[in-house]
Formats: sequence, C-alpha cells, structure tokens
Amino acid sequence: GWMFYKGDRNEQDFRNVHPASSDDLEKSANYVVHLRDWCIRNNKKFYFFIAPNKHRVYGEYYRYVHKQNPDNLSMVNRFLSKTKTKGIDAIYPIDALLKEKNDGQLLYWKHDTHWNARGAYIGYMALMQKINESDNSIKKVESSFIPCSTYSVISNSACR
Repeated sequence: GWMFYKGDRNEQDFRNVHPASSDDLEKSANYVVHLRDWCIRNNKKFYFFIAPNKHRVYGEYYRYVHKQNPDNLSMVNRFLSKTKTKGIDAIYPIDALLKEKNDGQLLYWKHDTHWNARGAYIGYMALMQKINESDNSIKKVESSFIPCSTYSVISNSACR
C-alpha cells in the first residue's frame, strides 16, 4: 500500500550501495563550498538543506528492498561527512522526521514520493531552528495541521 520511487538509483540508495564514488562526493561537496563562498563574498547568508527521501523515513514499508550496508554508508551520510570536513553544516532533518512519524500521522503521502504539508512543516522548523541560531529577527510560523493518516482526496482533502 506504499509507493516508492524506483528511478535515480533509489533502491541502491536504500540498500546503501549507491555507486557514488568518493571522487563524485568530493566534487559535489566542493560545489557546495563554492556556493557558500559566493554567498560570503556577496554578504548573503548560506544554508544548505537536504530533504530526506521517503524511503529513509518509511523504510519499513519498502518491503522488497533490503539493506546491504548500514546507514552510515548511505550516499547522503557519506556526502554529509564530506561537506562537514569542508566547514558546511548541512540541515538534514531526518531525526526530526523519524521522531515525528511516531505520532501516527503521515509526513509523506503513501501514494506519492513527496512529503505532505506536515512533513514539509517539520523540515521548515529544522531550517528555521538553524536560521535562528544566527538571526533571531526571523520569526517561525507556528501551525497545527489536520491529522493526515490516509491519502484520500475525499476524506482528507485539507491535508493535500
């Protein structure tokens, strides 16, 4: 009853056997450093946010795909390690999403690969927490969402 995206090597990513080489990750991390440095030179704030894939939050429903390696070998964790050594403090709200999913309300749609409004709000709050570490002038928007426990246009249309 759950849909997961198969393209872009998502199955390999869930298995933690993504083919990204250390060189590939180094080039990508250097690109992020380049963006940060441009922002610094131009007096802009820089925040690097990575939205977790649905299979990282709801992996227990990815029934036909099994992990071959631990999560510390996932592409995102390998990439985060590279960026951290270069002074990039990425915002990756996986822990917040995993904590919030335990209340029984969906954070991603069952039949879509994107997070719903509640999941997006959890990501937004993680971003705002990071922003407020250096700039308390930006206020967070507090909100409560209608529980999104099913994917139905009729019964939970307000959750869409």
